[in-house]
Amino acid sequence: MLAGAAAWDLWTHKIPNWWLGFWLVQILFPLSGAGAFSILQFLAGAAMAAAVTGTGFYFRIIGAGDSKLIALMCGYLGIGRGFRTAAAGFIIGAIWSLGKLVYYRQARRRLSYFTAWIRQSIQTQKRIPYFRRDRDGDQAVIPLAVCFLGGFLVTIFIGK
Repeated sequence: MLAGAAAWDLWTHKIPNWWLGFWLVQILFPLSGAGAFSILQFLAGAAMAAAVTGTGFYFRIIGAGDSKLIALMCGYLGIGRGFRTAAAGFIIGAIWSLGKLVYYRQARRRLSYFTAWIRQSIQTQKRIPYFRRDRDGDQAVIPLAVCFLGGFLVTIFIGK
């Protein structure tokens, strides 16, 4: 699931809904034989993750595919392991982002834009998307699915 999502995100900067839907069926079908508790446990983890990451999507800080992928991870792995995987992925993404900011010499400009975005959002009390492809371009994009795959590998090697 993560490897395919990472490949799609790396090359197209999107994770297709059909890919996520395919894996949702692959997860739920075996769970249907395990009983209602297993399905409810999956849905509870996925719903909690979707509620938290939905805020990031609402402001266009993360993509919808990233939010749905985190929900699938938290549902499948359980909320604890899913959270650790997502957290490790976000840390990898932050390091990658910092590297891009330094490499492209954009740190001052992006920090200035971020503070202006926060100020404008508070003053206008309106939802203002943080990322706009027409303005920011693909240079500012971090394929988070790649980071989540890395986060999954990190959590496997750590073993907790």
